[in-house]
Amino acid sequence: MLDEDKRAAANITVTLSTQLMAASLAVIAVEGAIYTFVNDKRIPSGWFTVFVILVFFFFLLSIYMGGRGVNKLRKAVFDGTWTIDLVKNEFAWQAFLGVLGIICLFVSLATAGKAKEENMQQDLSNLRQTVEKQQQLLNGFEKQLEELKKQSR
Repeated sequence: MLDEDKRAAANITVTLSTQLMAASLAVIAVEGAIYTFVNDKRIPSGWFTVFVILVFFFFLLSIYMGGRGVNKLRKAVFDGTWTIDLVKNEFAWQAFLGVLGIICLFVSLATAGKAKEENMQQDLSNLRQTVEKQQQLLNGFEKQLEELKKQSR
């Protein structure tokens, strides 16, 4: 293979890897927004937090493996010893970890818990019952007060 062809192939490989790195950073940012939203509007399960951490971890490792592959590729191209097999392992791990991150992202969404509004409805219902009980007690006290007033006359 000609040197120019090798460099073009290396350039394509680096471009793909850096695009995966950029996508990983974007997903980490989206997961941060999802985490913030879920903690504000929902009652997340413990599993939600575990999977959010796994999403971050897998995408961070994916970025690391891509960077490691790009660095290895850069050195090999500079030395003139580059072959696709030299960096295949790093880029395969980068893609695999990215897929694991996406799977964990969807699992985290599935474990986000119930909406807080449902609990607000339950709290409102409990508050109404408490107010009704207090009203009944107040009515009872008013009757007792009236009876005591009649007795004192």
